[in-house]
Amino acid sequence: MKNVMVRLLAAALVLAVTAWFPAAARLEEPAKAPEGTAADSVNDFALDLYARLRGEEGNLFFSPHSISTALAMTYAGARGETARQMADVLSFHAEGERLHLGFGELQRSLAAGKEEKGYELTVANALWGQKGYGFLKEFLELTGKHYGAGLREMDFRGAAEDARKTINSWVEEKTRDRIKDLIKPGVLNSMTRLVLTNAIYFKGDWARQFDEKATRDAPFWLTQEKKADVPMMFHRARFKYAEMDSLQCLELP
Repeated sequence: MKNVMVRLLAAALVLAVTAWFPAAARLEEPAKAPEGTAADSVNDFALDLYARLRGEEGNLFFSPHSISTALAMTYAGARGETARQMADVLSFHAEGERLHLGFGELQRSLAAGKEEKGYELTVANALWGQKGYGFLKEFLELTGKHYGAGLREMDFRGAAEDARKTINSWVEEKTRDRIKDLIKPGVLNSMTRLVLTNAIYFKGDWARQFDEKATRDAPFWLTQEKKADVPMMFHRARFKYAEMDSLQCLELP
C-alpha cells in the first residue's frame, strides 16, 4: 500500500444542557487550580479516563481532546462547587482566562503547519442555543474568542427535531461524513436550552509507509484463550519501544 493512512475517525462530542446560564447569573471567580498547560490537562485527563474505561467489553476509541475541549467550554459557564468538581475531574492546571487561553493556543498549535507535516486536522466547536434565551454576553465572548464557538440560535421549544437534524448535519460536514446521526431522536426536547458540539477530523501519513504486499493474515488475540485471523501490516525498522510487567508500548511516527 503506497500510501497507508491512519484515519482516526473523527471524534465528536455533544453536550445537551437544560436551562443553563440564565442571564441573571453572576460571573464569579471559578475554582482555582495549579498552573500548567492545556496539553498537560488533556494528557492527565486522558490517562485517568482510560483507566476507568479500559475494563469495558469491545474495542475502545475516544478523543480526550474533544471531551476536554467541550467540557472546558461548559466549565466557562460553571461556578462554585460545580466548577471546583469539574476542574478536579478534568485535571485543569490553570484558572480563569488563562485556562481558556491555553486551550485556544493548543488548538491553534495543532492546526499550524499541518500541510508541511503530512496530515489533515480539522477542529470545530459550536454552541446551539435557544433563540431569545439571553445567554451571558461574557460567556459567549469567551467561548467565541478562545474556541471559535459562535452561537447559532435554535428553536428547541417549538422545533426540537429540526434543531437535532441541523446539528447532526453540521457534525457530519465537519467530520467528512464519518459521523452521521450523532444525536438520536428524542435526545433534544422543548426543555433543551443549549447544546455544545466539538468535532475533530484527523488523517495522517505514516512517517515510514507500510508495503501492501507485506500484509498477510495472522492471529490476533482477543483474550488469552480466543483469537481471530485478521490482515496484519508488516514493516521492519527501528522504532521506540518500551516493555513493562503488564504493558508494551510502540511508537509509530
